[in-house]
Amino acid sequence: MNYLLWNLFGPQTWPLWFPVLALISFTFGFVQTGRRLLAAGAAFLVLFGLSPFPVWLIGTLEDDYPVPEIEAGDAAHILVLGGGEAIPQTERAGSLEITTHGDRILRGMELARRFPRSKLWIAGYGRYDGHINEVAAVARFWSVSGIANDRIATVEDTADTCENLAGFAVHDAEGGVLLVTSAFHMRRAMACARAAGVDATPFPVDFQVGKEPGFSFDLIGNLQLTDLALHEWVGLGYYRLTGRV
Repeated sequence: MNYLLWNLFGPQTWPLWFPVLALISFTFGFVQTGRRLLAAGAAFLVLFGLSPFPVWLIGTLEDDYPVPEIEAGDAAHILVLGGGEAIPQTERAGSLEITTHGDRILRGMELARRFPRSKLWIAGYGRYDGHINEVAAVARFWSVSGIANDRIATVEDTADTCENLAGFAVHDAEGGVLLVTSAFHMRRAMACARAAGVDATPFPVDFQVGKEPGFSFDLIGNLQLTDLALHEWVGLGYYRLTGRV
């Protein structure tokens, strides 16, 4: 439900909602309100679509944790957080299809090959009603890609980041834990790890901007960065308000 509401009312939809609400205001005679909504929509497009602000916004999250130097003792367990699976496309293809955040899955597998004694974990929701089990799909992808089945483990029935970490914590895994997720998501993931009592080393992947981020007039791309960044800030704020972190 949270994801549905965000998809309907998140920042990427605001360029649509501002004129729609303005039109409704004009229809019912609230002309001044309609004009203000149109002005707010234009200001939003300039600030979040045509300025460097979205790059800075996502960069403040991605700069939190640099990619660490890893030794074998740090990687007894490699925990990959779900979110890179394209579920409808996977169902259609019959094998794993990934989204733009699928780097989590690929880099987790790369780390498992680099540290051949490590256990490779995927944490996610599992089976949605009437849909494929995306956790099992990732595990199967790793298996057919050469990772031994006895090195692959899953955490299922966990619907969000803090549940992912809490679900992993109940396994009492011994040894160092590498936490693999998107760089913009790592601040929230590490907060959840601390709350769950998981002593993890962050290994950020899936960077959205470069080390020296530039500026682009890519309206859609900038709105996507805004959506990602605000989703993280709102999610972290919600977790703190509800006492989860």
